[in-house]
Amino acid sequence: FGFLAALGVLVALGLWNAAGQARSVLILLLVSMFIAVGLNPLVEWFMRRGLKRGLSVGVVFLLMILAVAGVAVAIVPVVSDQINSLIKNAPEWLDLLTKSKTLNELDNKYHFIQKAQDYIQDPALAQRAFGGILGVGKVVAGALFNTFTILVLTLYFLASLPSVKRAAYSLV
Repeated sequence: FGFLAALGVLVALGLWNAAGQARSVLILLLVSMFIAVGLNPLVEWFMRRGLKRGLSVGVVFLLMILAVAGVAVAIVPVVSDQINSLIKNAPEWLDLLTKSKTLNELDNKYHFIQKAQDYIQDPALAQRAFGGILGVGKVVAGALFNTFTILVLTLYFLASLPSVKRAAYSLV
């Protein structure tokens, strides 16, 4: 009994560990399924208008891609303007900070301006910044890959949703 109980615990731990490692894939699957179920009424609306399921899925998928691209086109200029404004106004804001009485009192107590200057003049800063740029690149590449994966899975789920629903109903 003790051996079987220990074996059961080891199997449970192994399954828990596997689920933890597959978490990101499971999240992508769930997001894709959620989007597909949400878009299915639109596919069925096109089907009631006389289009076949495959063509309806294609039209809805194209509309979804156009909507995502439209949101990206609307957001990118705003973010770009904000970044440019930040870069343009940063020197003025730093001047205002140096004229602040409270900031001068805090600097006298903690010497953070000297620490910031030492940090900026550190020769290893370029290496850290490059590592940060690589980190940002990894995040952007990961986001693009996840978006592509969600789009492909959504297309698959939309196309096969009737058979998935029939299989789920038969299991119930």
